[in-house]
Amino acid sequence: YPWQIFFIIITEACERFSFYGMNAVLTLYLVEQFKKTMPTEEAEDLSTVFFHLFKFLSFFTPLFGAALSDSVFGKFRTIFYLSLVYALGQIVLSVGAITIVENYPSLPISFAGIFLIAVGTGGIKPCVVSLGADQFKVPEQKTEMASYFAMFYASINFGSLISTIVTPYLRQVPCMGESSCYTLAFGVPGGLMIISLVVFYCGKSKYTVIIPERNI
Repeated sequence: YPWQIFFIIITEACERFSFYGMNAVLTLYLVEQFKKTMPTEEAEDLSTVFFHLFKFLSFFTPLFGAALSDSVFGKFRTIFYLSLVYALGQIVLSVGAITIVENYPSLPISFAGIFLIAVGTGGIKPCVVSLGADQFKVPEQKTEMASYFAMFYASINFGSLISTIVTPYLRQVPCMGESSCYTLAFGVPGGLMIISLVVFYCGKSKYTVIIPERNI
């Protein structure tokens, strides 16, 4: 059994925690930021627009991730490089939520982080599960591959479930003179993304890596 798939499964669980964790509080964060310069109703409408734009980019960028993987870098390097972008985005978003600095450009910094997250999460989306599938020899390991897919999708549900419960509680922790702590709420998912990146890289020497030979 190709035990290196557990690096991939743990990576996916941490990444899904990261993505759904920041998703759980993103709209609330944007509303609070926009309310500083506009009425509440307008802030809520604009926050909804930006949230859906973020989700659109997150599910549109897999096209580019798949192209990079199949034509240029291969799955491992595509996942690794774009995970760096992803982790950087989470860090930038967390830093953008800092409230103790006067005249701090929170929104521009936060939008930069959100864009990097959309590129990162979308770019790796078509590559992670298929890299795991590459570790199996078929048809000899057909049954084992089926168990891998079951564990992989269970890890998605586990990561997203835990994050959507935990992250709203993190937001309610008072910090920096505020009743809400978005820096913590975004920072913990960012930390999970860094852990995801480290775990994924630890399996590098064990992965079966297929390098693309031509543009398909």
